[in-house]
Amino acid sequence: MLIMLQKLSDRRLGRHVGDVFCSCVMYADDLVLVSASVNLLQKMIDIYCEEAVYLDTNFNALNSNIIRVGPRCSDISIELFVDSMAIPCVNKVNYWGIYLTSARSFKAC
Repeated sequence: MLIMLQKLSDRRLGRHVGDVFCSCVMYADDLVLVSASVNLLQKMIDIYCEEAVYLDTNFNALNSNIIRVGPRCSDISIELFVDSMAIPCVNKVNYWGIYLTSARSFKAC
């Protein structure tokens, strides 16, 4: 997993959150990828999938969701893929009891 984090960092794939550069948040076996664009997010997913082979794990598109934050938050018609499986784009995600909501600015409730 550290190799994947290093690859994301080396390629500057992620997003500034305040003064901190963040590419992902990990807790237990969960992973939240943070990206400045849809194209960069797909690159991040591809890197994770490549590394997952070496870790004997996988990225399950059926257990994954995408939310958008920013000016295009209402456009949930985007398509991102794990291998050939589409990841659903939704308006709200429950992450360990915290609801992350698609909006023009980041909100957690």
